Amino acid sequence: MSDRQKLYCTATQVRRRYGGISEMGLWRWINDGKVDFPKPDLIVNGRRFWSETSLDAFDARLSMKEAA
Repeated sequence: MSDRQKLYCTATQVRRRYGGISEMGLWRWINDGKVDFPKPDLIVNGRRFWSETSLDAFDARLSMKEAA
């Protein structure tokens, strides 16, 4: 998939994806090195966007940690 076709999620969609975490919870995940949550891939007018690719990679890392 090319960069032009990449799908992006807003902060609200990301929060919903991870069980309805709060804005503060998302901020903590982003800023806690132990969690290793991806930083936004794109910021437009103060709105944060994550590519589904980076979120899927985070999910895969999390699954690998849980399996170990």
